[in-house]
Amino acid sequence: MLENAPCAPRKRSTTEKIDRIIRRLSEANRRLTARDIHNEMKVYPECSLSVRSIRRCLVEAGLNGRVARNKPVVSLKNRRTHATFA
Repeated sequence: MLENAPCAPRKRSTTEKIDRIIRRLSEANRRLTARDIHNEMKVYPECSLSVRSIRRCLVEAGLNGRVARNKPVVSLKNRRTHATFA
């Protein structure tokens, strides 16, 4: 039976230094999107990454893009009626 020979894994497109830069940019301003970080990374000539690569780097660092849900605004009148009900 024939089998494929084991291949070497694909070479990473980012170095540890670039990963750190991306993580620092994201932690400095948590509202930056991967596209915004991509535009800021154009300053570094050794780094030509796609937006998707930056997104993977952020997920790998544990910086998933999630937004906290807003609490509903409960008026003073509704709080009082709830307190009397409870």
